[in-house]
Amino acid sequence: MEKIEEDLSDNVANIDMDGSTANYSKAMLEALETMRSPGEPVIEAIEFKDTPPWLDARMMYIKNRPGFWLNLEPIPLGMLVLDLIREVGFILNVLSKGPKRTHIAWMEKVQWA
Repeated sequence: MEKIEEDLSDNVANIDMDGSTANYSKAMLEALETMRSPGEPVIEAIEFKDTPPWLDARMMYIKNRPGFWLNLEPIPLGMLVLDLIREVGFILNVLSKGPKRTHIAWMEKVQWA
């Protein structure tokens, strides 16, 4: 079988940060647990649609705390994919949207990446 070599210098890989390489959900759930009142049910998953106002306010508070975004835990499989992307010669771009009302997220996401 003939090996075909390809110039990958023009190939670009765009990857997301939250949920792909950085474990946003885990960090948010852990932070929400520290704010849970006695008798309040445990939040086991984050819903991004129809979030109750009280939960949205807590999440906004957490997202605005210095260090939240910077200290997100890497997702091992996502980091492996990044290594493979680099290894085969792709140009890597990290694409991530910061919350509109959370200005610190933009700075910390850049630092994390």
